[in-house]
Amino acid sequence: GKRLKELDIAKSVISEIQRDFVDDFPELNRITIRDCKVGTVEALSNLTPLYSLILERNQISSLPQDFVAELRRLNILVLVHSAIDLSEYMFRDVPLTHLHLSGNGITS
Repeated sequence: GKRLKELDIAKSVISEIQRDFVDDFPELNRITIRDCKVGTVEALSNLTPLYSLILERNQISSLPQDFVAELRRLNILVLVHSAIDLSEYMFRDVPLTHLHLSGNGITS
């Protein structure tokens, strides 16, 4: 239950990650959500143990300005094929070791 550390969701109709869900699993450190309809991930910003966040082929169009900075343990961030718009300062002073942004039409 509450000690869940890894979550992998694929090809689901899930469209939102509720803050209540995140609060119920405070030890999550790896989340993978592929081929879903997730549009926002703000609820994950309080998930401080998060080490790996993989969001492939979702409907995320933007991230909050401090989203990545708030996830201090985040090392792996994959946001591929999501049509996302990112701030040029989003990754400043962030200890990422892997960042994948392909398929997003980022121009600068």
